[in-house]
Formats: sequence, C-alpha cells, structure tokens
Amino acid sequence: MIDSIQIETGSRVHFGLLRTEAPFGGLGMMVQSPTTRVSVSPSRDFEIEQAFTKRLQAIGKRMADHFALGASQLDKKGLPKARLRVLQSAPAHHGLGSGTQLSLAAADALTRFYDLECDQSTLAYQIAGRGRRSAIGAHGYFTGGMIYEACAQDNQTGRAENQTLNQVRWQIDVPTPWRIVLVRPHQQAPVIHGKQETQHFQNITQQQAAQELQNIAEKRILPALQTKDFASFAEAIEAFNHTSGMMYQSVQGGPYNGEAVTALVQDVKAIVGSGVGQSSWGPTVFAWCENETQAKRLAEQLTRQGRQPQITAALNQGRVIA
Repeated sequence: MIDSIQIETGSRVHFGLLRTEAPFGGLGMMVQSPTTRVSVSPSRDFEIEQAFTKRLQAIGKRMADHFALGASQLDKKGLPKARLRVLQSAPAHHGLGSGTQLSLAAADALTRFYDLECDQSTLAYQIAGRGRRSAIGAHGYFTGGMIYEACAQDNQTGRAENQTLNQVRWQIDVPTPWRIVLVRPHQQAPVIHGKQETQHFQNITQQQAAQELQNIAEKRILPALQTKDFASFAEAIEAFNHTSGMMYQSVQGGPYNGEAVTALVQDVKAIVGSGVGQSSWGPTVFAWCENETQAKRLAEQLTRQGRQPQITAALNQGRVIA
C-alpha cells in the first residue's frame, strides 16, 4: 500500500458506432477537457463521495473480490480501507463518456493504492465495469488519441469475467494545433443512458452501414490524420457521424437526437461549414477547427447567441498518475 495517489483523465468524444448490434465497433477520441480527477488515501473505512456512492461502492466491491483482499485490508462492509475522493468530474449524460472515465480512474487509483497488478482489459471490464458496448473510452483512458474500435467480438453476452474489451484496429495522435469546440442546445435535449439506452438499441430498425463507415474511417479519416489534411478530415468525420447517426433515426428522429440538437448542428455548420456533429447520443455537439484562432472565433459567435461553448483539444496521452 502506498501513501496516496491521484489520477487525472480527460473526456471522450464519440463520433459513432459501426453497427447497431454487437459487436458494435466505432470511432472516437480523447479530449483534454472536461477533466476527471480522483485521489485515494488511507482510511479506516471505505470513504467515498456521496454523489457517486452507488458507482464507487460497486467498484470497491469488485476490486476487493477480484484480488481477494484480506480482512485487514477491508472495512466492516467488506470494502477496501481507503478514502476515494472525486476532486473533479465531467458532467454526466452529456455524451462525453464521463461515467467510463470516472469509473476507470477510481478503479485504477484503488488498484495502484494497494500496489496490485492488473492488465488494462481486466481493470476496465471486470473492476470498473465499463466497455461492454463501446470500448473507445476505456482504450482512450490508457492511450489517448483517436481510436478506431474493431467489430471483433461480442461483449454484450456471457459472464463479465469471461469477457475482454473489443480490440483497437488503430490508434493515432491528432495534430496538436487542431481544436474541437463543444456546445449544447439551449433547450433541454433528450438524455439517453442506462435502461433507456438499452431499449433504444432493441428498437432500432435501420439497416446496417458498417461497410460504408469502415471505408470512411480507413480510406478518408485515417489518411487525413496521417497527412494532417484538416479540410479532408473535417468532411470525413462529419460524414462518418452523419452516416452512423442515420442508423439510429428510428429512435432519434434523424441522424441527431431530437430537434434541439439537430437545430444546433445546423447553426454551427452555417458558421464553420464542415466538421460538425453529435457526440454519442448527445446533447453535446462538436465542431472541429483547424487552430486556436478559428476555435475562439466560433466560440465568440456561439457565446453571442447565449450559448456556453468550450474549446478543447485532443488528449494524445493516457491518464496522468501522480
């Protein structure tokens, strides 16, 4: 056991899944903000933040069971003797993968606090309990960058302890000068997560577009990143997002989740032209800009509309441990 540990990670922007049923695959990237930061220090009991009680208790229990911690390491409830603090967290249910980053940071910090060894897939899938539908945020937590997840295996069935994360087909750093502006609608957009998200997947009636999406990812997005061709990249990432979204039009009402998000996408496109879309189920909309100057210009225009944009950049490294 070490004295204390602190872990910081970013957020995940999801550009779309390859399929509407497992194995899903997909494309996404890590961004520097919003940020999630947790710390673990000694305690006589398992002390956690009240706002995250259910999630963190479950992680603590899975961690204690997986490593078969001894009685001297556990409190009266069978949970690790540690104080787990959430110092900063990304907003929940905004399409930025905040649950995955918080769960992984907590599981990672607890495991390291007890000086235990654990491979990345086990930590993410079995202890943090993440990566069952999309593994982009889980892989991104460790590597950062743009991640293209393969349709390699079905993580939706079977016992969790016999499952692993879907494989990454490729991971690549995003050019440092490029920026991404995040913004949400004025109106309250539909929030989709948990049981509602599962129900949505069961109700999808659209045909698959996996081959078209793979072609966009492998023949347009990847080459544009390799050559740092921003214009081609922006067009391709928007095409990928739109094509993936159309597979979900039976539950979203179109390529984007609801009228408010759709209107915002069109408003932002009118300003920047291309590189605009919805992260995950929304309500966060992303807009790519070639540099900080263009990002600030867009943010200023959105601010004048009464919106609250956030400028961020790719996080091309994994979580930071201190």
